Amino acid sequence: MTHDPHPRQDEHKEPYRTICVVLVALGLAAVPVIALLGHRRLAVLWAAAGILALAIVRIQRPDGTWLAARSRLFDVVFGIGLAVVLFTLSTYANLPHVM
Repeated sequence: MTHDPHPRQDEHKEPYRTICVVLVALGLAAVPVIALLGHRRLAVLWAAAGILALAIVRIQRPDGTWLAARSRLFDVVFGIGLAVVLFTLSTYANLPHVM
């Protein structure tokens, strides 16, 4: 039996992964809270900023992240595209009610 003097990288990264998952969950939970407080456009902009941040993280951390849903290229292009669409359409969030 050999002894590895270096701890596994997964063990070292585990607290950071947990912190990141918690931060993303809190960021996503803030979207409906902001909207319910009457700031609908800000809620859409917050969601768009979060999606853009996750796309940027996916560019920086290509392998072994919990963000990986599909291929790296797909995740980045789709995330940036979705963020741009949300930023563009955010002005429609505060339209008056029709009825």
